[in-house]
Amino acid sequence: MAVAGSFLLPWARSGRAVRSGFALARTVDVLGLADAAPLRVLLVGVWLTPMLAAMAWTAAVLGRWRVAGGLAALSGALAVAAGAIVLSAGGISAEAGCWAGMVVGLAALAGGVLAATTARRWHD
Repeated sequence: MAVAGSFLLPWARSGRAVRSGFALARTVDVLGLADAAPLRVLLVGVWLTPMLAAMAWTAAVLGRWRVAGGLAALSGALAVAAGAIVLSAGGISAEAGCWAGMVVGLAALAGGVLAATTARRWHD
């Protein structure tokens, strides 16, 4: 949930415009800057991050720890990749949301991998 929430924070500034992660993704899409397949997948992944978070929570409630871990790791990887692209982009400066997204993304990635690889099945 923190990864999805981080995309609501200000991610980048260009001139006087400050954009959240979702607004930045929309701007990239409108300007046609995500024409390569990996960038397009990342862009769609940013928009789907809230759904990934909801699916991870649902899987955890149902006791599907490997699925929950995999979804958490995926959303974390998306946030880290998006943050890395923002940091490497010229002409814009990263805002607090970018850094927060990368931190919670790394935590979700590490926690998700840990949950997915160490999950045990519990039987009554």
